[in-house]
Amino acid sequence: MSVESKSEALAMLKGVGIKELIGMFDLVPNTLFWIKDEQCRFIHANQVFIEHSRMRCLSKIVGRTDYAISPPHLARQYLIDDQKVMEGDIVTNR
Repeated sequence: MSVESKSEALAMLKGVGIKELIGMFDLVPNTLFWIKDEQCRFIHANQVFIEHSRMRCLSKIVGRTDYAISPPHLARQYLIDDQKVMEGDIVTNR
């Protein structure tokens, strides 16, 4: 991305509200997107994530942790990864 187009992209994002930005993730095919709070509970997920987790709607996910939708060994690792991210680390080995 050129500096000029990067500047233009940043300017465009400043004009977009958070709801619109989050909603864009429903338009990206095959992309899992979710947001969690500081207690690692889901507060939002896109439709691809909802379907991937075998939940029928967002309300079935909100307020729950990974233990509600994943096998225990995966949920445990996801929570470890969440803690790393909240501490400022980048998790790239998944």
